[in-house]
Amino acid sequence: MVVSGDATPLHSYHRSNVQPQDLAVLARWSGLGAVMLGVGIILLSLPLLAKTRPLPGWARGMLPVVLGGAFLIIGAVVITGSIVYYNGAIVAP
Repeated sequence: MVVSGDATPLHSYHRSNVQPQDLAVLARWSGLGAVMLGVGIILLSLPLLAKTRPLPGWARGMLPVVLGGAFLIIGAVVITGSIVYYNGAIVAP
């Protein structure tokens, strides 16, 4: 969605009130939020992975947990905010 600008992966009720010219922008913002969620999940998994695999020292501390949590929260806010901004609500009739 970030690259293509295609909003069809979003549920229809997330894009039902979106103007046709804004669909690509909504798709890009929602895609960016999804990428941020993915980065957050990867960062949060590093401390657990460091227990079984040799990873750098920074992956064993609190840094990936803090950054991963921040990426998760910001990504969810970006997705939710973009849907509310362009659609008017999370679930539109």
